[in-house]
Amino acid sequence: MRLGILCGSSPRACFVANALCERLNVCCIISEVGREWSWRKVRRNLSLSVLSAKAYRRVQPWLFPPDEDAARFLFPDGRPRFEAGQLVSRTAHINAPAVVETLRRKRVDFIAVFGTSLIRRPELFSLAPGRLLNLHGGLSPWYRGADSTFWALYNSQIEKIGCTIHFIDRAIDSGRMIAHVCPPVRDGDRESRLFLNSIRSAAPVYAEAIRRIDDGERLGAPQPGGGRLYLHRHRRYRHDRRVRRMFAVGCFRGIELPARIRWFRSDGDAAQLISASDEAIGRGGGSASFRALQPS
Repeated sequence: MRLGILCGSSPRACFVANALCERLNVCCIISEVGREWSWRKVRRNLSLSVLSAKAYRRVQPWLFPPDEDAARFLFPDGRPRFEAGQLVSRTAHINAPAVVETLRRKRVDFIAVFGTSLIRRPELFSLAPGRLLNLHGGLSPWYRGADSTFWALYNSQIEKIGCTIHFIDRAIDSGRMIAHVCPPVRDGDRESRLFLNSIRSAAPVYAEAIRRIDDGERLGAPQPGGGRLYLHRHRRYRHDRRVRRMFAVGCFRGIELPARIRWFRSDGDAAQLISASDEAIGRGGGSASFRALQPS
């Protein structure tokens, strides 16, 4: 196996890349440090709704500060970095022609994606057919796109917090599912901790999934219907205020869920492995139990 990693430049992207490098034969890491622009995208970003959403995303960390710092949570010294720095090259956007050239030059036969913009370039699909994977920070099909942990909290579905390892297709987070990875949930955990725990739990499973596919195991089941695609612009002040209120009135108090991994085979069957116990432990006795708060 010769694995190429396409990732972002955030602390969590560094963490996932390091986990893959520790366990697999990685020949290159391409880190996206900008974004792809087109006239169509510029026109869309100039619309009033998109501009207002972007303005809110700028002030949101000050209005609702995160409960965890990603760098300190994922790195003991608080200094995120790629451990295999000699393998790293940087690109303005992941669909640049230079990305394809680098992967070809390194003769990759597996591509692992995490934290980049949407893969659009046709050559990226043909470089490693059937071996182009993504780690999505939400449980597909229910939560695709952005802010999946937040929307699971908003919808009072804390049991649907986790990550999906899936094959990449032309849509967003909709490819055949390889595994669901759910982190342990403890009383008092909030959005940032839950999300970062999801990434920390899923990173070694991502490496295991790649190894198992390389060994010939038939993994990957089609996603069932339903769920929703959430975009960055969907999250606004009223949504953050509601989730803050849910925690304030104790909607999630007393919830305890174990870490869970569910593998999907290509025949559509699923094998479920529970790492802590056979049941989720909560106030309801054997399952997650919490009060829903009606939208205001």
